[in-house]
Amino acid sequence: MNPNDNQGIRYLLVNYLLAEEMNKEVDELLLEHEEATCFMQYSEALLSFRCKGARKAAGSLRKALESNSHVSAYLLGVKHIPHVVPDAYTRGSEEEAIFYASVAHQAWKTTPNALVWLAERV
Repeated sequence: MNPNDNQGIRYLLVNYLLAEEMNKEVDELLLEHEEATCFMQYSEALLSFRCKGARKAAGSLRKALESNSHVSAYLLGVKHIPHVVPDAYTRGSEEEAIFYASVAHQAWKTTPNALVWLAERV
């Protein structure tokens, strides 16, 4: 990954690491790229849920929901992720939510009770 990561590889990498349950590496990547994008906010929430439990992760999830309120509908299957995802998006948009969910759904599905936890808070 190049130092500035102007291609956004960190967004794919963080979700790959989550899907592979490489929590330490996820934590390091999140610390290296502290930002308010939905990609990092939802990743932080999921990691926090895994490592600290629902109660302590509530604040992280609240920040994630504030960063993009559309994401939960796609992760929970209320809305279906299209076969062709948008190639451009703006922060907080439905297009961003589709892109995020397309790369993150596996990590959320394979984390026990994560989707139940999310559903209870939206």
